[in-house]
Amino acid sequence: MTAPDTPNTPTIPQPRRPRRVRRAPTDPTISFNVLLNGRPCADLTVLEDDTLTLRYESAWTNREEASDDPEAFPLSPNLPLTARSAGPGVEAFFENLLPEGAARAALARRLHVDPRQTVGLVYGIRHDLAGAVGLRVKPRGGAGKASDSYVS
Repeated sequence: MTAPDTPNTPTIPQPRRPRRVRRAPTDPTISFNVLLNGRPCADLTVLEDDTLTLRYESAWTNREEASDDPEAFPLSPNLPLTARSAGPGVEAFFENLLPEGAARAALARRLHVDPRQTVGLVYGIRHDLAGAVGLRVKPRGGAGKASDSYVS
C-alpha cells in the first residue's frame, strides 16, 4: 500500500529558468540604437525568433558629407555598410563584446537572462562593453527620445 500525499511532503525546488527579454504580445520585435563613441550608427533589431538584424543609420553611411568625421566605416568586415545584415555575423559581432566562461555565466545569473541570449547580456552591460560600442532602446513608433532603461 502506498501512503497518500500529505501537505508535509517535502518538495524538491526546481531550478529557476533564466528570463528572456520580454515582449508585449503585440510587439514581435525589439529595436536598439547601436552607438559608437556615443553616436548612433546602426539599428539592431531582435526578431520574434531571436534572430539579430543590423541596419546602418543613413546619417552614418553618408558621413562623407560631414566635415567633422568624413570616413564611413562598418562595425565589422562581416557587417558591410551597403546591406542589411542578419544572423550569425551580427550575433558574432555582439558575442565578441561579452566575457567568456565563468564570467559570462556569472553575468547571466546577475542579469537573470539566459547565458546564450547575446542581446540581453550585451544590453545588461551596455555601459561597460569592450570597445566603444553601446546600446540604447529605440522608442516605439520612432517618436520621442530613446530610453536607456533595461528591458525586462
